[in-house]
Amino acid sequence: MSETLAKLELDTNGPRGPDVTCDIVVPAVWLAQGYRIAVDLPARLGCASCGGGGCDTCGKSGVLLVPRGEEPLELTLPSVAEPAGAVRVRLPGWGAAGADPDQPRGQLILAVRAGEQPSRGVRTLSYGSGKVADAQLVGRILLMVALVSLLFVFLLWFSGWM
Repeated sequence: MSETLAKLELDTNGPRGPDVTCDIVVPAVWLAQGYRIAVDLPARLGCASCGGGGCDTCGKSGVLLVPRGEEPLELTLPSVAEPAGAVRVRLPGWGAAGADPDQPRGQLILAVRAGEQPSRGVRTLSYGSGKVADAQLVGRILLMVALVSLLFVFLLWFSGWM
């Protein structure tokens, strides 16, 4: 059964620049909790028309130059408990520029896969539910308290007070 993740409110079939693809990896918990992430996109992304094989759209190179902005791409991941593969997110206006400067940029098709470590240039901005972050914070605080206590006892012993 498929679930609708979003509804596009703009015309995606009109004239626009070429579509591009990008694959990223994020920890499975980021997908399960619906984290908000930032992605630093490279200047060249794969051509969606040929999948990187080379076609007329990309000039037979398999990649397209994507205008880079000052800010990274920010998005909220869809909450997916157990992704069976890549979750694909279509982002209008993040693709390559067309030949006509009046045309909007194409779409970015972002394939998000679950893995151990996030891809280079991918980071979290906020947590979905916050439960994981709270548990990690408590664990780190307890670890710091234990380390400071051990350091204090060692310094007392070393100085001769114990």
